[in-house]
Amino acid sequence: MAGSASASADSLAVTVQTATPEQGIPVNLQFSGSAGATDSSGDGPWLNAVVRPAGGLPCQSSYESDQAAAGGVSASLFNDGDWPEVGPGAFQESTTYNPDGVGSYLICAWLENNSNSVTDGPIGGTFGARSPQVSELSVAVASQALPEVGYQINYTTQTDQQLSLYSIVKPAGGLPCASSYELEQQQNQPGNDIFDGSTSVFGGPETTTATDTESSAGSYLICSWIEGPASAEVDAATSTPIYVGTPHVSPPPPTRLQLTPATELAAFLRWISSRYPTAGGYWVCPQAQISGGEGICLAEVRVGRRLHSLHAAAKVSGGKIILQYRYDTTWVRHWSRFSSRVIGGFDTPGAASVNSPAYDWAWLAAGAHYAWQHHRTAFSVVDFDGDSLGFARLFRFECHVRGRTITCTNALGDSMRYRPRG
Repeated sequence: MAGSASASADSLAVTVQTATPEQGIPVNLQFSGSAGATDSSGDGPWLNAVVRPAGGLPCQSSYESDQAAAGGVSASLFNDGDWPEVGPGAFQESTTYNPDGVGSYLICAWLENNSNSVTDGPIGGTFGARSPQVSELSVAVASQALPEVGYQINYTTQTDQQLSLYSIVKPAGGLPCASSYELEQQQNQPGNDIFDGSTSVFGGPETTTATDTESSAGSYLICSWIEGPASAEVDAATSTPIYVGTPHVSPPPPTRLQLTPATELAAFLRWISSRYPTAGGYWVCPQAQISGGEGICLAEVRVGRRLHSLHAAAKVSGGKIILQYRYDTTWVRHWSRFSSRVIGGFDTPGAASVNSPAYDWAWLAAGAHYAWQHHRTAFSVVDFDGDSLGFARLFRFECHVRGRTITCTNALGDSMRYRPRG
């Protein structure tokens, strides 16, 4: 952003020198121009400047009238009484401002002489501050959790500024993970606060390790949030289901075994644990996917740094549940380079970068492009060509348009960055 005005022989301009202003990181501002002498000593005028959220009061005719009208809404960019004296001649002054929120900001600046008469201004301009960038938040247990035994939780994060990581482990079956750590505390449910508040994270990808102990066997949720720089401001969140203890699998009945979500899930978990005994993650065999004596089970689990997308079809055969058409796709999560090949298949324009190979990114990009063409800035796309009932956590992607990039992410952290114009 650059703004300028010249109501007299004096001239003034302001430039935002930070390429991508971001909440919580100081923005570099530069004021430049030319000024003549304004007093008997041959000294130049004073430079006054303020900044405030855009969309409200416009810049007033002088610094004094602006302060009177805007009050505490504005922040002075130079200390009162310590304004830079500029000129005579060309001048250049620099300062910084730390945006305390996401959104647009208005800068107002004036050149004034000793009698508070404006020699140039007001000039006005805006800049936008985006939210902190969290590239990754994933959670996995290092080994099978057992009652009364401490087990390790690994949090993998990547952020572009110092933020706060919160996490709570609570029994499943009650309320789901709240939208923020603060709201989770207000719900007053039983649970262990892993960091007894928060721990700082920055850069990455990096792994933060913590230990938890649960007294009873059963299903639990690990609720995790990255927040900041302001209190209760959520930048990323994830819910990770785990099981403490060895899941008890009843032997199948000798006759008339039925294919149900419970029986096919038991067979699916046996297969997962035989391949990856320490896996933690998400798995589901929904009732809506049982048809014609066959059911579909899907999972996304983590073993160490590797993720696995697992797919199996279950049916009853020989008095037991068997799995057929078993597939296992594995990867280490990282962002690919932007490429049109990632979304090839439907003639969708543009390019995309993804952090997983396990999804139909071409289908997702086609849906995102359609919504973008209709000028939508927040929407959801189901990345499944067919009946996706029961698979929402895997295939429902929440999409947000920021600038020229559409970012779509599912509940498990799989994500696509799509640029319709390449």
